[in-house]
Amino acid sequence: MNSGSLVLVVALLCVGACRGRSPQTSRPDAAPDAPFASEAPSAPPPPDLRIFVSAEVADAGPVPIPFSSESRPEIPPIQALVLETNLPLQNYRVRVFDEADRALVSDDEAEDADGGLRYRIQFPEPLATGHRFAVVVDAQTGPELLDALGRSHDDVRLEFRIAGEKEKPRSRPPKARRRR
Repeated sequence: MNSGSLVLVVALLCVGACRGRSPQTSRPDAAPDAPFASEAPSAPPPPDLRIFVSAEVADAGPVPIPFSSESRPEIPPIQALVLETNLPLQNYRVRVFDEADRALVSDDEAEDADGGLRYRIQFPEPLATGHRFAVVVDAQTGPELLDALGRSHDDVRLEFRIAGEKEKPRSRPPKARRRR
């Protein structure tokens, strides 16, 4: 066999091998040296957890509380808060703390709403004017706050102040003394 015949045989083998490729391994629109990309389009990543809090003010209805990292918002006296999230949550708890970091007594209601959570906090009496408070969303059990997809999120602490002169703390009735 001469060199011309050898070149012809090699060329015919290459053509035959190229025709025998399956569509999965041969992509006419791809560059010859380009690596094969995944055939399935990737879904966009789920959004980050966002929390919105509004105060229920007697004369004005719901008023959004604009939280920022630079300052603590000051809001009118309130007796209820509504917290809403953009993602449904699992393994969570919502609490409101006073400036001494004590949890406040409240009547709470949670419901799934618009792909997230709506959590209403009703206090037995209006929050004291001039005092600082914090809404905290953290894990009910274990170390992580989780959304419905099982993704973990950082705990959230949103601080605010009730407008007005600082009220003295409401006193509790004195305990009765025992006679001996």
